[in-house]
Amino acid sequence: MLFSYKYNQKLGICDRDGLAICSGFTTSHVIQFINGEPVYEASCRTNVGGYHVADYLQQLPSVKYLYHM
Repeated sequence: MLFSYKYNQKLGICDRDGLAICSGFTTSHVIQFINGEPVYEASCRTNVGGYHVADYLQQLPSVKYLYHM
């Protein structure tokens, strides 16, 4: 995640301040960047990942259409 942010910053895609979000299978990490440097004290890890989001989106139609699944 840090490498990707620094690489894109060199290409001019990222500004010096930003937020890097990395979503894995079961967890997600968020790292804040100020003046091009990561602020580890403000970083966080959540126990929500791609699996949970995909599962939630799959169950949404069954809430609206009760006989969908």
